[in-house]
Amino acid sequence: MNDSTLKMSLPADPHDAVVKRPRPITIYPLQYLRAFAAFCVVLCHASYYVMQSRGDDAMWQIFARAGTFGVVLFFAISGFLMAELATNTPPLKFLAHRLIRIYPIYWLCVFSVVAFSHLGGSPILPDLLSLLLVPGGTQAYVLGVEWTLPFELTFYLIVFAIITMRLRRLLPIIAIAWVALIEIFLWTKPGLQQGQFPFLLNLPLSQFSLAFAAGLLVPFMVGRGLIGPATPLIALAMLGCSEAMNGISSILSSVLMGLGCVLFVATAVNAGREGTLHPRRSLAALGDWSYALYLVHVPVIRALCSIIPTSIPIMTLWFAAISVPIAVAVLFGKIDLWMYKALKSRVDRSGHALHFGLAMCFLLTVAGVAAYSYINVFRAKAAAADVAPMARRIDAVMKGDLSRLSEAANAAGLRFDDTIKGYFDNAYLTQGGIHTEGWAADTTPARRELHVLFFYCGRYAGASLTPERRPDVASVVHSENSNLGFSITLPFARRCDAHDAKALLVAGDGSYAVIETEMH
Repeated sequence: MNDSTLKMSLPADPHDAVVKRPRPITIYPLQYLRAFAAFCVVLCHASYYVMQSRGDDAMWQIFARAGTFGVVLFFAISGFLMAELATNTPPLKFLAHRLIRIYPIYWLCVFSVVAFSHLGGSPILPDLLSLLLVPGGTQAYVLGVEWTLPFELTFYLIVFAIITMRLRRLLPIIAIAWVALIEIFLWTKPGLQQGQFPFLLNLPLSQFSLAFAAGLLVPFMVGRGLIGPATPLIALAMLGCSEAMNGISSILSSVLMGLGCVLFVATAVNAGREGTLHPRRSLAALGDWSYALYLVHVPVIRALCSIIPTSIPIMTLWFAAISVPIAVAVLFGKIDLWMYKALKSRVDRSGHALHFGLAMCFLLTVAGVAAYSYINVFRAKAAAADVAPMARRIDAVMKGDLSRLSEAANAAGLRFDDTIKGYFDNAYLTQGGIHTEGWAADTTPARRELHVLFFYCGRYAGASLTPERRPDVASVVHSENSNLGFSITLPFARRCDAHDAKALLVAGDGSYAVIETEMH
């Protein structure tokens, strides 16, 4: 997904499953796919934020799924690239290169946004955990797109483990087994495998991991001559079926999209090998800058939506929200490539000690943050057990009518307190469950710990604490404690026609407040 150059090793024997590297070439069709994937994500987010700003969802109705397609296509490309690198890169060097590819430009973009936010009078305070990009660490990201990067880094860890254990030649078998496991868990444990913020142990089996796992098979498919003229047609058919299944079976829709994107990547790689497409330097350059475009586009779009007056036609705003991020990405893309080449050269000259140090720092960071996230999971389960009796009493009073939640809370012995504040950032249905994100805070000096009790379809769904760091919220409510956020996926098989969801924010002294949202 994030290499500055895309190279492919041409095997001496096209039927050799293990690709050698006698002569690297740039795969221009793959560069075009990277540019297209980034553009799809920009289209989606431009449409979304224009809708949020102006209340017109016309473009969102058209491009809502473009963002998911772009991300899945990125992951499929990344799978191919990592399979290529796995064949000829020592493990420590592989991981060191991946780290300097992801982090420096990411940190530069974050601190650029933070600097501009202070100049604009609405300062943003980045969370330290958000700068680490480790699964389970936080969801309080500055750029608004970082959720894919913990996926990427976890994929790199898996490939690093494969290289370290000298299993390179078994990569096609491992990839097939990985795809099969994802399929099994998607159907048997769907609530654990969906959403953008899975924990470390769940992430490899997420629906978004399918494209990467299958992408590892692309060198094998191309080397075996399995890609032909019909391949892109099959890919298009899969994407069409994926769109048709959206809303009917989200699992089948995501599987078809992932496999369709992998076939497009294989087609591009095969075309690049055969030299059937003439290079288009401008598109190839946009492919090089695609990572920078991905990082900068949402902050730029948000800024445009806030500063462009409502007197400007909505389509003018929409086109600006597409074109201006691309212009900004040219600058950051050039800086990105320069930094990566300079750091890569420095790392390569430094030798084994630096490779080992970078790898160990990263591995220890991942282990520490993952342990922290699972401790919070256990605390949340204990909290849910503590409030379960009260939740059952509230359920008994509500009798399936969510509008009676406050009445039921009062009947359960709670008392309303307007110093308790909260907000739902997101709430959506998953296959067999619901996922919610938001924050809750006690604005009094006591800073009481809050339990968040979720209700949907007139029934209690589950509970959580607020373990997520939200410095953005803490700065607004003037709290020294920034652990104010929640993010939880709850198993909830019941479905209803109602779209509203509510949560009780309950303090230990029996005080409560209610927040509500619409379930998507």
